[in-house]
Amino acid sequence: MNEIIGITIVVTFFNFLGGSARWLFGSLWGLLTNKPNETFKEYLFGPKKSKNRTDKMDHSTANALLGAAIFFVLATIIIKYNI
Repeated sequence: MNEIIGITIVVTFFNFLGGSARWLFGSLWGLLTNKPNETFKEYLFGPKKSKNRTDKMDHSTANALLGAAIFFVLATIIIKYNI
């Protein structure tokens, strides 16, 4: 049971970290190209109006993978340079 709770916390953290990075990049890109932006909630949980379950899974997977990559890059930099 503890493993399930731990994995859920880690995946949620990576999902939030990756969703935040995607939202920041998407907002800046939308600002530069004058395109409409999605809300932060849509970056985290998928499109509001989509009934397709894979849309929500795709967003969560992309967020978690990006969040894990950002985390490990930052951890590597911190460990290497003793910050």
